[in-house]
Amino acid sequence: MIQPNEAAAVGAARNDESDYMKSGDGVAMLRQIWNKRQSIRFAWLISYCIILLLPICISYVVYRQFSATLE
Repeated sequence: MIQPNEAAAVGAARNDESDYMKSGDGVAMLRQIWNKRQSIRFAWLISYCIILLLPICISYVVYRQFSATLE
């Protein structure tokens, strides 16, 4: 359950976000959105690299073991 002081903090955060629109400071809002997008892109890039590199690494290990077994 939300305590009164937590509700006030949530309300204040919402007011801060809407203040961008009231004050006409769209630049600050765009910077905030851009930073979020960059973090999403970075997280996507890391996960994409892991997904691609994991099978390559496993294939390399299997290849080395198979080569050693044939020799």
